[in-house]
Amino acid sequence: MTERLSLDRDHALRGTKTLDWFFANRKWIRTAKLQVVECAWAERPLPEGEAPVRFLILAAKRSYKRAHDRNRIKRWLRAAVNQVPAFAELESYVKEHGVQVLIMMRISKPIRDLEWPVIVSDVERIAEHLSRRVRKESQA
Repeated sequence: MTERLSLDRDHALRGTKTLDWFFANRKWIRTAKLQVVECAWAERPLPEGEAPVRFLILAAKRSYKRAHDRNRIKRWLRAAVNQVPAFAELESYVKEHGVQVLIMMRISKPIRDLEWPVIVSDVERIAEHLSRRVRKESQA
């Protein structure tokens, strides 16, 4: 059976200092293959007692006025991350190398245009891209 990453409170990206550092050092994933999910990431040494991979799932009030739409977007993104086994592999890899990866995801389209298979495929592409980038940077 394939191991999956379960997003719990330990995997949530929070804290003023951490968020400020993330927004100052983030790198965007720019690929034409992504259809609806936007992603930024940053890498740093693994702090003591923290999860090796932490997520910030965003649904802006400016884009989605109703709270239940924002909650649905966040729930879909968390479910997609849980469904993609590459995130569990990424977590074990960065833990072995003493690195922490911070990941921000958000949806760039109106909720009426969203389809579950598209979200999952975008999250899979993000996981593959991050795995390649993190391995490349750790070898450099």
